[in-house]
Amino acid sequence: MLGLPPAQGRNFTAEEGLDENANVAIVSDDFWRSALNSRRDVLGSAIVIDGTPRTIIGVMPKAFRHPYRANLWLPLALQPDNPATINNHYLYGVARLRPGVTLRKQKTQ
Repeated sequence: MLGLPPAQGRNFTAEEGLDENANVAIVSDDFWRSALNSRRDVLGSAIVIDGTPRTIIGVMPKAFRHPYRANLWLPLALQPDNPATINNHYLYGVARLRPGVTLRKQKTQ
């Protein structure tokens, strides 16, 4: 979505974004260097997150900085009709406009 591919490996697939059991992860360059010792064989290796083994599928470029300095990313499969999560408001959105589309300020009443 951001148009920035990982420096190593790949992004999440559409299927992984819909599957709550997709046990894959993308890590930051900082995390790869500090916690994983810049291992060249990191892709396909496992990392345990909250007790769940996840396969590392990508390492983001060194220049990529997430606003909250996140070090890893997991696919997020939301279930819109799940009563346990329907009123959670902890997510923020990031978007990219199509070429030729501009932001237009809306009048509020």
